[in-house]
Amino acid sequence: VWQARYFIQVISDKTKNQHFSTNPGLTKMNFVDAHPLASCTNGGNGRKVSLVADQSLPADVTPIFQIHAAGSHRPDLDQFLVQPTKEGWGATSVIRFSTPAQPYLHQVKEDFTVKL
Repeated sequence: VWQARYFIQVISDKTKNQHFSTNPGLTKMNFVDAHPLASCTNGGNGRKVSLVADQSLPADVTPIFQIHAAGSHRPDLDQFLVQPTKEGWGATSVIRFSTPAQPYLHQVKEDFTVKL
């Protein structure tokens, strides 16, 4: 069984202030903390990732993983990711989710980073 640890890089400076919500009143989101920043390809085994924003987040904000290679987002490689499932949070400044198993990451043949 192929197992590896992958690291999660949370939102680059470039994307930190972009809209991630359908809420027209939300102008930007700044995350001030995230933990843990690593997971196993078998999933988080009950550990939850927490993202802490500096303001309340609308209920429609959801975490999305992306694969970045050579410094750029590679949408063609995102098909190898299993996305986290929203675990029912409301308007709060904290998003929590379990990292899902990533059984297809071994198919990516180049160096990459998983970004959130």
